[in-house]
Amino acid sequence: MNVCGDILWKLDNHGHHSVSLGPHQTVWVPAEQIISEKTTPYLGHQGPLRAYQLQQINFDGSIIRTIDLLDLFFKNDLDGFLYMRVPSGGGWATGDTLHLNDIEVVPENYPLSIFDPGDLLVSLRDIQTLVVIDPDTEQIKWTYTGGFVRQHDPDILPSGKISIYDNRPHRKMDPESQAVSRIVELDPETLERRTLIGEDSNETFFSHITGSHTHLENGNILIAASQQGRLLEFTPDGRLVWRYDARRSEMKNGRVYNAEVLPAHMDRAFFEAAKRSCEQ
Repeated sequence: MNVCGDILWKLDNHGHHSVSLGPHQTVWVPAEQIISEKTTPYLGHQGPLRAYQLQQINFDGSIIRTIDLLDLFFKNDLDGFLYMRVPSGGGWATGDTLHLNDIEVVPENYPLSIFDPGDLLVSLRDIQTLVVIDPDTEQIKWTYTGGFVRQHDPDILPSGKISIYDNRPHRKMDPESQAVSRIVELDPETLERRTLIGEDSNETFFSHITGSHTHLENGNILIAASQQGRLLEFTPDGRLVWRYDARRSEMKNGRVYNAEVLPAHMDRAFFEAAKRSCEQ
């Protein structure tokens, strides 16, 4: 859409979750094909099936390329990732087997040698896995599994490390423990992890599904606790700076999926000028 809300183009690609900026005025979008028939083109998979795709799209709406995620694992001889949700004793992989929920582009100034600029960091929630892919060769260069539970929104930090929204929905199943989500930092070279925001913070947050976070220029972390309907900003040492509750009523918040700090030029004058241009 343009600034006035007019639709300039749209794609029937079942695009979902997040949209990430790529090089040369492009975006990477999680997309999918929904296969309702029992027979599918994927070995060991049966419909109904959600076949996820990585799709690069120009700003004009034209599709540059589509990478089939299931095919990608077969091509890289990593079939085991595709059957992690198959019941004990074997059987068909079916339904939402991976749950692709984010694509991040490795930036031009990436400081570590383990990844290259333009590589794609992909989050697969239902198998607790991060994957890095070369989109040109379709080679899977790196995988990491198990250091988080049903994660969302991995971000690549200036240090080269990866920051992850670790939902940990299983925590609410233990009546003796507090249900707490957390922000985890992962070193992709050493695989060392540390908790940035979580149990030791002066206020905790929890979202059993969805959620996002942003590292701000001042060093703080802005968190959207989606299911709580809450935004929170923390200092690096876990101190809460402020909290916003998206009130729908006195007893209930509405869900908040994402929050971004606008750049300085998008101030009140910017939006007033945009509004005037739409009224002409």
